Amino acid sequence: MNVIESIVGKGFATTFEIEHFKYRGLDTKNNSVDSAYLTFLVKYGLVGLALIVILFLRLILVNIKLKELK
Repeated sequence: MNVIESIVGKGFATTFEIEHFKYRGLDTKNNSVDSAYLTFLVKYGLVGLALIVILFLRLILVNIKLKELK
């Protein structure tokens, strides 16, 4: 991955070749690697990962009703 792909990602249809699936007879061209976060990082880049973190934190903060917890 070059610098631009690291920032914006490689795209939604990015596939990975997972070598250790060969000996188990599974499809080696899979749309996800073993970790969902790594898959998301490669497909959508740092921008997408930051967006998910921001949206998650916003969802948590908006749904906290008690003033003491904020």
